[in-house]
Amino acid sequence: LLELRKDTASTGYGDYPTLSLRNDNAAGYSAIHFQEGSTQRARVEVGNNSGTPYMGLYTTSAANGIKIQGGNVGIGIGSPTHTLNTVGASGTSVVQSIRNPSTSWSQYALTRYGTEGADFRYMDFGYYRGAAEGTRGLVIKSQADATLVTFLDNGNVGIGTDTPGWPLDVSDGGSSVQLQLGRTGANAGTAWLGADAGGFHLGVGAYGSGNSVATPNGLEVRTDGAIYMGDRAANIAQINIGTQGKASGMEFYPYSSVGTAYSSWDLNLGA
Repeated sequence: LLELRKDTASTGYGDYPTLSLRNDNAAGYSAIHFQEGSTQRARVEVGNNSGTPYMGLYTTSAANGIKIQGGNVGIGIGSPTHTLNTVGASGTSVVQSIRNPSTSWSQYALTRYGTEGADFRYMDFGYYRGAAEGTRGLVIKSQADATLVTFLDNGNVGIGTDTPGWPLDVSDGGSSVQLQLGRTGANAGTAWLGADAGGFHLGVGAYGSGNSVATPNGLEVRTDGAIYMGDRAANIAQINIGTQGKASGMEFYPYSSVGTAYSSWDLNLGA
């Protein structure tokens, strides 16, 4: 019905437009309407809003659609103030939907957040369908494609594990600190929690040599039934309940020992 053709030898958008829509009112706009009978179903609008040119695509005569203005893109908003502004209805309505249509297991629907060049420094956030029922949820993934945090739809949260079996499941994959409390690890005003094959460890003070999961300055509950309190690296002011120097019972060591043969104790209740 209508054919518009541009001479390919012509250059420049302003000098040789294929189609020009013009409104001489500086505050007005030009528009193309798409009608169904006498009813407007959509329109493309180009105009000037308070001195800022814009272009919009609208599906009804009143509702906000897609608007490009000042380099910003708005969806559902009349005046976008950010690179991408998405505004939805109030209440419980979904504002944005990102979906992977695959119905296979181990599928992701991710968005990427980063700086500098494309895919140079980034982290991914989104939905993981899981390997089976009960393992689907939200994930945060590192640039190395490691799953850092997992939020399963059953309410369990995993840090360092993508299959949390508890409301909070923390794992570092080794024998190190799983939870840091207080100030930085190099500061004496800290406390930390760790667990390994030997048991549960609570340390007080800066984590490092002489105060680690292997030899904490604090409290240990070990898998062999022993409970250690004190500085186990130096055996200072230490209380042992369970198996240590004796097969069972309780020992109190007031100061250091040589090797495993303790030089003195104030109290020894054992079998």
